[in-house]
Amino acid sequence: MEHLLVYLIFFIGLAMIVKCADWFVESAVLIAYKTGLPQVLMGSTLVSLATTLPELVVSSFASYNGHPGMAIGNAIGSTICNTGLILGSTAIIKPFYISRRFFVLKSLFMLAAAGFVFCASKDLTIGGKESVILLIMLIGYGVLNFYEIKTTKNRVEKPVASDDLTILTLIKFVSGALGVVLGAELVVNKGVVIANILGVPERVISLTMIALGTSLPEFITSITALIKGHQSISVGNILGANILNLLMVLGVASAISPLTMSRHAFVFDLPISIFMIILLLVMAFTDRKIERWEGFVLFAAYVFYLMSLALIFFD
Repeated sequence: MEHLLVYLIFFIGLAMIVKCADWFVESAVLIAYKTGLPQVLMGSTLVSLATTLPELVVSSFASYNGHPGMAIGNAIGSTICNTGLILGSTAIIKPFYISRRFFVLKSLFMLAAAGFVFCASKDLTIGGKESVILLIMLIGYGVLNFYEIKTTKNRVEKPVASDDLTILTLIKFVSGALGVVLGAELVVNKGVVIANILGVPERVISLTMIALGTSLPEFITSITALIKGHQSISVGNILGANILNLLMVLGVASAISPLTMSRHAFVFDLPISIFMIILLLVMAFTDRKIERWEGFVLFAAYVFYLMSLALIFFD
């Protein structure tokens, strides 16, 4: 009965994160529309920042509470989940065209971020110096987006909104952020307990259950944007979220407390993340469209990764 309560509280925390992040994202998208941001940049900036909030808060709490494996696993696991599960599923549901210049540029930046994290982790620690570099790279990413906003011509139409809607938007923005923080605390605390119950490293829980849970806002946002015909928001959201996971989430978490990485994370989890980023780059170079079969390849890579984890830790 006690274990059942732990699982219940864990999933309540995940539900809070998803619902409150949905409020936060909804208000953030409305704000973005009002500013007239191009769709692809709206996805890679404000929307991806909003949908990455769960990962940021969960990893920050995990780092502060002395669970570095969970902090790293959540960030790396989310990049794998975003690329394989979410972007792969999105392409399977509806193949989409891409802006090669934007896609390649963001993918190269993402690969550079993952490459630095890999090099910085050779001693199995991401500490103060590395966190400073990660946050400087984050500023560089912000400058890149600002430059693209200035040089991109196509603007989206601004929806008409009343004053009441604006107030409601602000309420959702604030309450959504607070709800995500509270939900993240529940997820981290109970995630540690679940890891002990199952007898697996905290990293495995963070790479699977927590990473999937905190990636749900990206999944919901991407699928919703795709259904409504805003494919640029969907793609930009995933690319931006991955970059923010590598730079912002790991940068802030390692600034709070040095993160010790397990050997398995360094030789398996992180290389899988880099491999999937390279897959995206290859797809971008070969065509201006992410085909359905390419979505299946990304999705299959994610399934293979999960099966590998299961074979390693549950055999």
